Amino acid sequence: MTKQSSFLKIFILLVLVTASISCNLVSTLNPFPTLEPAVPETPVLSTSNAPAFTYSITESQMNEYAASAIDNNPDAFIQDLEITLPEGLAEIIGQFVQGPLKTEIRLIARPYADAEGNLKIEVVEADLGPIPMGSEMLDTISVYIEDILTSSLEPASMNYRIDSVLITGGVLTLSGQQR
Repeated sequence: MTKQSSFLKIFILLVLVTASISCNLVSTLNPFPTLEPAVPETPVLSTSNAPAFTYSITESQMNEYAASAIDNNPDAFIQDLEITLPEGLAEIIGQFVQGPLKTEIRLIARPYADAEGNLKIEVVEADLGPIPMGSEMLDTISVYIEDILTSSLEPASMNYRIDSVLITGGVLTLSGQQR
């Protein structure tokens, strides 16, 4: 096995584990401890009679949720996870630990709603230690994360159409309507 293919397998495993931890949190924990639905500042216009919704989550709520999941899984490959929400992006930084191997991971993603109202993730930058990933690897990681996200949210997501995803001021807000 070459160093490059070995590194690629470790990185893909890292991304899958990170996404899996995040997605499994949704199914194993109750809603975020202090999460309150956001009240839209302007009315949400809808072309159908379906009820509209707006759901917001802060950086600190995301970090509490991730920390709780890692604490509940002592064998987690990801440690010291920190999530920040710079304008329009989600940045995840942590330590990847596998036996004696320990290195920093960093992933920057842009969540968005596609034309069908599904939540999508575009990984725009990723580093494993000091090594940045190329565009083909970013596309591959995006597909893996979307597959995990889709399989984890499938039953609930079929009932909702996401019209917009907004990240501003350290808050991620999803707006949409019931299908």
